[in-house]
Amino acid sequence: MMLVRKNILKLSRLILLFILAAQISGCVSLKSKSDLDADGPPAFPRSVKYIPDAIPKPETKSKYGNPSTYAALGKTYRVLDSHQGFEETGMASWYGQKFHGRRTSSGEPYDMYAMTAAHPTLPIPCYAKVTHIESGKTAIVKINDRGPFKSNRIMDLSYAAAHKLGVYQKGTSKVKIQVINPKEWNHDLYLAQTNKNHTKNPPENKHTPGLYLQLAAFSQKTNADAFADKIQELVQSHPVEIKFVDSTVNSTYRVQMGPFTQKHEAHQIANLLKSKNLSAQLRQH
Repeated sequence: MMLVRKNILKLSRLILLFILAAQISGCVSLKSKSDLDADGPPAFPRSVKYIPDAIPKPETKSKYGNPSTYAALGKTYRVLDSHQGFEETGMASWYGQKFHGRRTSSGEPYDMYAMTAAHPTLPIPCYAKVTHIESGKTAIVKINDRGPFKSNRIMDLSYAAAHKLGVYQKGTSKVKIQVINPKEWNHDLYLAQTNKNHTKNPPENKHTPGLYLQLAAFSQKTNADAFADKIQELVQSHPVEIKFVDSTVNSTYRVQMGPFTQKHEAHQIANLLKSKNLSAQLRQH
């Protein structure tokens, strides 16, 4: 009886090891050649303009995504023990709809609308500042997956990250990867540095006199842009514009809709917006 129990225990351990090995193998060989050939953008893409960068934070290494070595598309890769001080320059590509919702090497489902990326050898998860060499655009991404597995590429960006950096338009672009130490990262300072030109170079106002619905006012243009897009999706019959107002007290970005040629049209739209708990005040400009 004791011998039978020991054999059952050994068999259970072997089954568990087999499952773990299968999980690791599934993570690191996620993107097969046939998968890559069939990949592409979403059938009905949504705007990625206001998707925020990833915010670096301390993370625990993935149990299944960091084997010492693994094989993909006939090549063996060795996972780095540490990401400290890591920098790399080379070609980046992107991946999209084909893998949306699939499990990444970190265990998270892949979200093509999140600011993430894949790297063949960095410990995962970790965070990196990625710079598009040609344009100078930067983005912060969370590296949570394995790939790409082509010898001339160093990173696969998510659909959203590729859009933000300008890689999506070309398919592949040269980038610089700088891994971030979350304990030393000041995300607010990074945002301030990347957005510092918003107030220095306010947009020119293109305004036609007439009746307008005043909808909201913001101190930050990014917030005004996001709100304007939301309103425009809701009401497409009249244009939404942002008017920059500078004063000695403060500067604001006013979101308004119009111009309207008839008051009753403006009142109809105002009632519609108010039914959605949105403020709308009719004004002559």
